Amino acid sequence: MEIEIRSKEKNTLLSREEVLATITFEAQTPSNNDVTKALADNLKSTAEKVVVKSIKTHFGDRNADVTAFVYDSKEKKVEIEPKKKEKKAKPGESTEAPKEGAKPADTKEAKEEKPAEPAKDKPEEKKE
Repeated sequence: MEIEIRSKEKNTLLSREEVLATITFEAQTPSNNDVTKALADNLKSTAEKVVVKSIKTHFGDRNADVTAFVYDSKEKKVEIEPKKKEKKAKPGESTEAPKEGAKPADTKEAKEEKPAEPAKDKPEEKKE
């Protein structure tokens, strides 16, 4: 993978350097981690300070445009970059740890307690 830096702009307000680059690759599009490590090596920084914002490939070509930010320190990166959202729990799963002595709601006993009632489509007619 080859990296060509097209432009670098220093943003002193946000304590970072905004980088536009073009990467050339042989097989598949490189992952964010691969591009982060390669940019860190090329810009003489650490991977902890680099954030890859986008990798846009060109159809049928082995080139991609990369937008990345290189922060002055890891603390500034943590302070400025948006936090990742936590994964939501699937229906039926709780995010809390079960309490001691509590039975889970998914056991056979809990399911057998309430038998299913047949649905009534029409009300019964009175015979005269």
